[in-house]
Amino acid sequence: MPFYCLAERAPRDLAPGVVFRSFWGDQMTVTVVEFQPHAVVPEHSHPAEQTTIVIEGSLIFTLDGETRTLRPGELVVVPANVSHAAKAGPEGAKVVDAFSPARPELHGE
Repeated sequence: MPFYCLAERAPRDLAPGVVFRSFWGDQMTVTVVEFQPHAVVPEHSHPAEQTTIVIEGSLIFTLDGETRTLRPGELVVVPANVSHAAKAGPEGAKVVDAFSPARPELHGE
């Protein structure tokens, strides 16, 4: 079924203080990620392109050595296989990540 309710999807741990809920189709994965204040997703890369959109709070995002603070309504597009990391600001953060192609390792249920 193509319709979902965020509240009905069980959260999964991504890193200490970071949980996500994932949704997917054949070609893409979308996650809603919630960060506690100052929580960190360590530097990593993956073969999928990623777009991160900040919905609430702030996110200190490092992409290929450049760091910016993103606020609601701002986003970053991460090319495939490029190192990146994220840290929530003092109020925490909620973001939406979209990945293409799909990342089955993030699919849960």
